[in-house]
Amino acid sequence: DMHHIISDGTSLKIVMREFMDLYRQEPLADLPISYKDFSEWQNRLMASDEFAKQEEYWMNQFSGDIPVLEMPTDFPRSVLQDFKGAVVFIETGKQLTEQLKALVLERNTTLHIFLLSAFSILLSKYSGQEDIVVGSAVAGRRHADLESVVGLFINMLPLRNRVRETSTFMELLANVKETALNGYANQDYQYEQLVTKLDLQGKPGHNPLIDFVFTMQNVDIATLELPDLNITPYETDTTDTRFDLSVDAFDHGDKLSFQFNYSTQLYRASTVETMARRFVEILEQVVETPVIKLGEIDLSGQLGEVVFDTSSEKEESFDF
Repeated sequence: DMHHIISDGTSLKIVMREFMDLYRQEPLADLPISYKDFSEWQNRLMASDEFAKQEEYWMNQFSGDIPVLEMPTDFPRSVLQDFKGAVVFIETGKQLTEQLKALVLERNTTLHIFLLSAFSILLSKYSGQEDIVVGSAVAGRRHADLESVVGLFINMLPLRNRVRETSTFMELLANVKETALNGYANQDYQYEQLVTKLDLQGKPGHNPLIDFVFTMQNVDIATLELPDLNITPYETDTTDTRFDLSVDAFDHGDKLSFQFNYSTQLYRASTVETMARRFVEILEQVVETPVIKLGEIDLSGQLGEVVFDTSSEKEESFDF
């Protein structure tokens, strides 16, 4: 058990790998740099012109009125958040997954950006708002020398997009791609610094700037395999959440799975199950008709090829 202030998902992978190496009496490789070196680099960066440019970018992104998503909830929002959560798990079938990946390749984008676009549509449909901010975690290890260093490197990017009913999905996809790429290019500016700079106090019961998160998980945690030992994971039933709703996406090759982690203070399981179904409906419709106008996307149809599970078990997600 490690506090998040000193570790992230990649750190857990490193610790497990090195634990197994030591158990097998294999030597550990020397590290070219340590987290202290990264910290010193980060402090120098914050005093540089490059950092000032990144700050300017984010301040421009959130100039004027900053949107707060007014999503419908099952229960009144309390001033105090209890951070208790639960999980709904859904996955796509082989056919839809193949169609998605083919379209992603054709449009020269990434699966993460494609799915983030669909998630933004879902939030717009529920809230009735066009100005949508979604948080997305980045690993933050931008140099190869950091790949084996234990520490906290991740950052949360608040990606702001306009989801207009008159736009086509392809137009939205292009805009989300541009926003995401610009966000990645300015990812050294920390989310906490942006909140402070914007002087965001946050509405009661809300997080400052971000209540909804979508992350494509790409941390492959190694399985513990040690000589002469049988090791099985210990399942726990405790789940928490720092957001109203956070979705983690996983690519399993011939299928995609999505973990909807939601606040039980706000939502019933049945409501989030419906949201998960409607997310898949959006994917089906934009794959079928990529130039469909967002206002024409219908969330009342029947589900296609999908596997749905509302059990409490969840995939391991570590990026944030």
